[in-house]
Amino acid sequence: MNERVTKEVAIALKDIGYDVPCDAYYLKDDAIHIGRQEKKDFNNSVFHISAPTVYEAIEWLDSKGVYVEAKISLRYEWNYTIWVKHHGFECTTCYTYPNRLAAYTAGLSIAIDYIKNK
Repeated sequence: MNERVTKEVAIALKDIGYDVPCDAYYLKDDAIHIGRQEKKDFNNSVFHISAPTVYEAIEWLDSKGVYVEAKISLRYEWNYTIWVKHHGFECTTCYTYPNRLAAYTAGLSIAIDYIKNK
């Protein structure tokens, strides 16, 4: 998934310590800047917010033991499941989303909230 996380998800990732170098960032004015420099951790700045791809965010959460999966039903409706390693926590949404990206974005938000509140 090469799409960038939303600014809201990027802010939440910054709040829980996301520090993986990436090649894009958001500014406070909502503008996103992509590929103008080498990869770095923009979350070290008060003016920038790292804007990883959805895949990069999912990989980082995997490294923390929190797994986000988007699935499609037999009725072609998307939802997500979140698994937490060694805790048995599982969260599957009863909501449906129009596409995989929307399901992953919703799942990322819930996974981030879990990490924030654990």
